[in-house]
Amino acid sequence: MLTVSLNFVVAETKSKDAYIIEQVTPSGQHNWTLGTSRVEKKFLLDQSDKFLPVSLTNKVARPPRDYFQDVASREFRVTINGNLRTGEEGGWA
Repeated sequence: MLTVSLNFVVAETKSKDAYIIEQVTPSGQHNWTLGTSRVEKKFLLDQSDKFLPVSLTNKVARPPRDYFQDVASREFRVTINGNLRTGEEGGWA
């Protein structure tokens, strides 16, 4: 699903309980949300093209518990053509 508003563009993908949402602000900043009904993780793509974790929310806790993070993320990782890439490396844009 793609939604366009005056403030940002949103791309959303869902599969059963999981979802990924990308928001692009008018200034071009990319904000990503990955989650399920139990947990939600938010990242942003900074000017160095590094993924920075913004928050980790435990939705099951009452009240929901938010864990703040502000360092480049090694836990965001993918393998592309046999090469491991992490969020703390630049060049994601």
